[in-house]
Amino acid sequence: MFLKVGKNYGAMRPIIIELIPPQQVPKLFTPMVAGQFDLVRGIVESKMDKIPPREVKLMLKEYVLALEKQLKWARHLFRPS
Repeated sequence: MFLKVGKNYGAMRPIIIELIPPQQVPKLFTPMVAGQFDLVRGIVESKMDKIPPREVKLMLKEYVLALEKQLKWARHLFRPS
């Protein structure tokens, strides 16, 4: 069920991006990033004891890779043109 929700959200992402006016991006950016982190952390911390340790470790390694990718993207945007 939740996998389908994620796919539906992914399909709606371009629509959501189009609906957000450019002047609202600075106001929304930090709360959206923080909210996403809080959701992921809440899910993982509340379910971690019910997931095999090897899966948790793999999941967290993948999360670290995703964070590194985001950091690389953000640092790229900071480079002077």
